Amino acid sequence: MKQSIIFFTTLVMCAMLMACSTSNKATDAEQLQLKAVVQQTLGQREFTIQIDNMGHKLIIKPDQVVCNLPYVGTGTDVGYGASGFKSLNFTAPITDWELIYPKDKKADIKFKVNNNEDNYDFHIEVFYNGKAFIDITPRGRQGAHYSGVLAM
Repeated sequence: MKQSIIFFTTLVMCAMLMACSTSNKATDAEQLQLKAVVQQTLGQREFTIQIDNMGHKLIIKPDQVVCNLPYVGTGTDVGYGASGFKSLNFTAPITDWELIYPKDKKADIKFKVNNNEDNYDFHIEVFYNGKAFIDITPRGRQGAHYSGVLAM
């Protein structure tokens, strides 16, 4: 009886291991396909990163950024009579665009934006699973960090 329980347990474990190994091969193929789609999307310089379900997003176009992000922080360079800073809600031209692939699992994007309110340095990390992290460093206020998903 003990031998049949051990045999049955071993058989179940082998079946589970075989199932895991075949699913990893499918996952690897899916990951390669997703990587190609992400690289193609980023290379076209026209994509959207969705931040939440409330419509906050960052839209990248070949020559401009459409930024619609909430902002909570303090200003360090507020002019006389200014009522403070608004949310990060603007459309502005992109300068100094840089797209690199430093690691096997992500892409790094850096660019600058100057508008009538502030100067911004953007750093975006996009992973091949579609997750994205956005760091925005303004000149006149605290930086902001967001996480979202690349819309494909």
